[in-house]
Amino acid sequence: MADISSRQTRGDFMPEVRPAQAQTDYVSRDNHYVYSHNRFGRGCHYLGRFLSRPVSLVADSATRLFAHDQPGKSSPSSEGEKQTQNLSLWARKVARVTAVTLFLVPSLALGILGFSLRMIGNLFRKDISLIQSYVPPAVYYPERGLHLMTYNTGLMPSFIRNLNDLRSSQLRSGEIAAALTRNPDVIPDVVCFQEVFDQQAAKRLCQELSGHYHHIVHSVAPRETGLNSGLAIASKYPVQEVSFRPFSDLAAEDLLANKGLLRIVLDLGNDKTAVVYNTHLQAKDGQTYDAIRVGELKQIRRWVEADSKNDRQNNRHHHGIFLMGDLNIARSDEQGGGGH
Repeated sequence: MADISSRQTRGDFMPEVRPAQAQTDYVSRDNHYVYSHNRFGRGCHYLGRFLSRPVSLVADSATRLFAHDQPGKSSPSSEGEKQTQNLSLWARKVARVTAVTLFLVPSLALGILGFSLRMIGNLFRKDISLIQSYVPPAVYYPERGLHLMTYNTGLMPSFIRNLNDLRSSQLRSGEIAAALTRNPDVIPDVVCFQEVFDQQAAKRLCQELSGHYHHIVHSVAPRETGLNSGLAIASKYPVQEVSFRPFSDLAAEDLLANKGLLRIVLDLGNDKTAVVYNTHLQAKDGQTYDAIRVGELKQIRRWVEADSKNDRQNNRHHHGIFLMGDLNIARSDEQGGGGH
């Protein structure tokens, strides 16, 4: 989690800027998390979820066979404890293999129908969803600046989560929201999230952040796979515009998602605006993936330059332009080394 802040101590006579009413031209606003406004689409989705539940449980058990049972558990202190733990682990794996074998075929039949319905339901989703909570927009103080944060949440569906030894996405989404809002004095003005893939976790994250943020952009660019871009943004300031551009080249498991560049324009009041970009570049090491990341960075540069040119032509001058996100690039990469 990275934190970029230009916050300064507020003086007693700091001028305040009252925010104007935001005009969200590109996306309608909801007061809570909504999967789809289309009843047929919602019906397909929820029926599909119900029918695909058995195969999801089988997939969850199957992926646990290849993952550690209790990530982060400390090593046993004695040989006896080690043997007991190994026996317990072996017994759990045998039980899971048995369950997977017995339920695989019947669950697959329901799963195929369920996932087909969910794919149909996804066709009726908005490209971008936005929540406008009851929390009033924040007052912008120019001398204080903006407090921005980027956070890769790792909120994956269960079968992906297991292979990465991550705890429950729904549980961690609540913990993330609690950690961000624990101290009212240092809550970021804008948080850019990545890997918000699990729908139930995304719903809980939005619900718990809506008591602290005026606008929350979520469920950006959903795909027929059930995943989306994984990008979300919570803002104390009104979101005036929202847009998304998908990357043209992805590889490996990133093909299941819809990675790209999310852009919002913040209304800071008194005709002041700021632009925040959120992105998540190609994952994994290797020359192939390095080349894809370089291509994505070139795309981002072209898009930002095009946006800036368009703003200049329309005589729009922003108070700041920020690029946030998980770039999957480490300092060692800049020096010719590897690793992320």
